[in-house]
Amino acid sequence: GTTVNGEPIPEETRPAEGKRQYMTKWEPSELGKIENANATNYPPGKYKVVDEEYVNVRRTHQTDSVIIDQPVFETVVTVISTRKFGNGVRGQLDVGGWISIVSSNGEEQLMERVGDLEIVSAKYRVLSGAGPQAKVYDATPATKDEFEGMESVGVLNVREIQLSDFHILESEDKSVEIFARIEGGEYDSKHVPVLLQSVGAIFERIQPGYNETPRKAIKKLEVRYQMMLPSDMIFLWDPEFRVHVEKYAEDEELLKRDFGAAFKKLTQLGFDGCPGMKIS
Repeated sequence: GTTVNGEPIPEETRPAEGKRQYMTKWEPSELGKIENANATNYPPGKYKVVDEEYVNVRRTHQTDSVIIDQPVFETVVTVISTRKFGNGVRGQLDVGGWISIVSSNGEEQLMERVGDLEIVSAKYRVLSGAGPQAKVYDATPATKDEFEGMESVGVLNVREIQLSDFHILESEDKSVEIFARIEGGEYDSKHVPVLLQSVGAIFERIQPGYNETPRKAIKKLEVRYQMMLPSDMIFLWDPEFRVHVEKYAEDEELLKRDFGAAFKKLTQLGFDGCPGMKIS
């Protein structure tokens, strides 16, 4: 059975189905599960979620930016650019946002590449803050060097536009830059960069039913881990406490009524402290 410091773990500490829990400040990891992540080993393309639950998609590459999606196990997404951050690897999605391919500590593979990069003709939206980069050109460059010498003929003044005929320039390090032809409007048949390594993605693909308007932060996140402290588990280990746990586990309405009555009493009468407690 499972042990901690040589002591057996009681059966009741096992998590509910579909959950994980731990009883220390950190969760043990399998060091060396994969080599330190290198972005060149993760070229753009189709990626599938291999984490057993889900992977977070954040607004930007920053790990503290808001979460806008959580694709679940075996979901396939299109990654147009990958970058290495410390030991972790994150990818920018064609529909917007950044997804973790390798965990920040470099130990856990969250996504696996399952196909080459394919960019589809569709309506695209200029990303917030990328407007000045949505420059229009007469043609698509054949090389990066050629692009550096090209002069733009204008800047898009619309937020959404139809793009097609994508051209991908791939570098030796597997990174890509993407260009497309404009369909309709003032710059019909002209060309724009969709992704430049110097600035990242300039457009995001609009997928019906997913991001007709820019996705907002997820309000209620799924709880991935349950942290159980000894002060929690004592309610199961102590036979007198356990009687109450089992009673409320069988009758949630009873729990609500008893908790409501106790909480109301607390808010009305207040709390003056325990005997011998000094309150300053």
